[in-house]
Amino acid sequence: MDLEHINAEMVVHFGDACMSLVQDIPVYYAFENELLDVDYCTEIIRERFGGITSPIYLGYDLSFARSIDALVDSLRPYCPTLIKGEVMRSQNLSNSVRFDSHYIKMGYHYFKIDEIDPNGMVLFIARDGAMISNYHENGNLYSMMIDSTYTKATVLCDSQLQNAVFPYLSIYSRP
Repeated sequence: MDLEHINAEMVVHFGDACMSLVQDIPVYYAFENELLDVDYCTEIIRERFGGITSPIYLGYDLSFARSIDALVDSLRPYCPTLIKGEVMRSQNLSNSVRFDSHYIKMGYHYFKIDEIDPNGMVLFIARDGAMISNYHENGNLYSMMIDSTYTKATVLCDSQLQNAVFPYLSIYSRP
């Protein structure tokens, strides 16, 4: 849509967003607010990844943006190598967060790292019922896989950890 054509001064985007870069108009994102059971997520992730020494790059569905900090704080004692992806909440506004060269972009997440560790892994928190294997419905996980060059990720969805394998993002559960 050509926003200049309708004389818009700003766009407020509610809900899911593709997070495409916008050049010529301010954009503010108001994400959905899905409930995240932080205690349950902490327990299931701690059981599988507690004590891991390689980096864990944490990506998440935007609907969890408001509660992801609580999950990171809860996981920190068990997963000290966890690195949370930051998300742009606005573009072209005076208070917009700018991610400089000290960040690496994976999907629509920005990680404060100098380089991607080849021994690291992607952990993605998805909405229950999400079709993780369909990259059209979960473009961020797909984009994270492309940008990171990893061939698999672990996804927490439908109350269980699942492995997603790239390039086709096939899903298989792992006990």
